[in-house]
Amino acid sequence: MKQLVFSLLLSFVATSSFAQVNSYEDYLRKGNELINSGCYEEAKRHFALMRSRFSAKTSEINSKIATCDSRIAAQSQRRAEAQEEARRQAEIEEQEWLEQRKEQLRQEDLRRNQITRGTLEINGDKYEGDIRDGKRHGVGKCIYKDGIVYEGEWVQNQPTGKGVVTWPTGEVYKGQVEYLSPNGEGEYDWGDGNKYVGSWVNGLREGKGKHYFANGTVYEGEWKGDVRYGKGTETFKSGAKYEGQFVNDVYHGSGVETFTDGSRYEGNFEYGVKSGRGTYMWSDGGKYVGDFSNGQPHGEGTEYAPDGSVKSSGKWENGRYVRTE
Repeated sequence: MKQLVFSLLLSFVATSSFAQVNSYEDYLRKGNELINSGCYEEAKRHFALMRSRFSAKTSEINSKIATCDSRIAAQSQRRAEAQEEARRQAEIEEQEWLEQRKEQLRQEDLRRNQITRGTLEINGDKYEGDIRDGKRHGVGKCIYKDGIVYEGEWVQNQPTGKGVVTWPTGEVYKGQVEYLSPNGEGEYDWGDGNKYVGSWVNGLREGKGKHYFANGTVYEGEWKGDVRYGKGTETFKSGAKYEGQFVNDVYHGSGVETFTDGSRYEGNFEYGVKSGRGTYMWSDGGKYVGDFSNGQPHGEGTEYAPDGSVKSSGKWENGRYVRTE
């Protein structure tokens, strides 16, 4: 009997000690210690365990978990920023090494080709840089009599290669040039908020490129003969967007137009307006599927309610449903 009483007493003491050690306050203190030590992931798991044990404190525990989540997000952001900074620094160091190596190779080329540094004046154009056989050849800067300035690579008296062209109007081009004209990959800044980065052929935008317009609109896609031509995406400052085919700088062919109110159109365009078969979807889930002309439903089409039921089906004229007998 004494042994049984003694066992029960030990069990009571042990149970009381466990309850004390594992009280809500003890768990909370442990969780706060984990947060203060920066162990946010472990702290979050700790509070999740608390939530399963102390359901009456769910609100307070959820607040602690939210704190962990925000700290985890901030920690991840700092880690990502540190990685990005390390990457940028590595790129800078690599670029510096490449520039040093390029200059070293250039100096070796100068010695091999008997290129000297000097100045020339040709028909009022003033040049300072590398000279070979009396011609501008290598790397140099020329101030033309009409105010244009070119600084970069030269081949046999002609600006050819990589360089920078500055016009008196303030326009600046940086990239590949041929006979002072953009040719290859380069960036052209008009100085008025317009800027283009991409491919050039004989001074015209050609191939793939991205144009930043002064009004905030951005176009990225294909170009031909200095106009948007082919597949591209035009994003407006308001958030509206068009993705699809362009011909001579306007929407033409299949495309998707998304509006700021959440509505969108998918279908055919002709010379900048909706024309042909298409689907217009409103933000509430309703939609029209059918023919378009001059930007409006015109021809055969069906309008659907947000729940999918048919509202109107048949002939449409200039955006209005025509009821037939």
